[in-house]
Amino acid sequence: VPAEYASIWQCFEAINNLGHKKVAYLTDDRVFIARETRLQAFRDAQVKFGWTGGESAVINCDASDLVACHQTAKEFFANKPDITAIACYNDGLALVAYQAAKEAGYSIPEDISVTGFDDLKLISAALKPGLTTVRLPHREMGQAAVERLIELCSSSMSQAPESKEIIGQLVERESLSAPKNRD
Repeated sequence: VPAEYASIWQCFEAINNLGHKKVAYLTDDRVFIARETRLQAFRDAQVKFGWTGGESAVINCDASDLVACHQTAKEFFANKPDITAIACYNDGLALVAYQAAKEAGYSIPEDISVTGFDDLKLISAALKPGLTTVRLPHREMGQAAVERLIELCSSSMSQAPESKEIIGQLVERESLSAPKNRD
């Protein structure tokens, strides 16, 4: 399985290393294990890095309705003009963030930095500027599963299933920069 927490933490570190303190998180409001783990990582990053905003920096929307998510993101940008970075639960929501930010008059990454998760190349590499995101470790997860299956098949012992977490890779593109001073 993907190491959700450690994988998305890379985005938060990249944002923090550039000096951002006013960071938001756009997430799916449907209940998924990945959603809960990534959201907890964001809350932990807020504390560790001294980011402002608390729960008001979390933007919840139903990612199955991207039109409604777009409206939610637009309203957020209208009410939080001092945000300098937004991390997104996945690349689809990053696309929403790009559109809403541009409609609010922000330039990416000059005015606002954006990160995603999944590295869906149809989105992440196609966006201009290219989206910094985490690539899910599909190949590595498949390889680990096959190796474990071979090990179990060659063993006469019955063993309980085990879970192995594999960290995704941060793919840095052009959607991040140091924040402008907007005070």
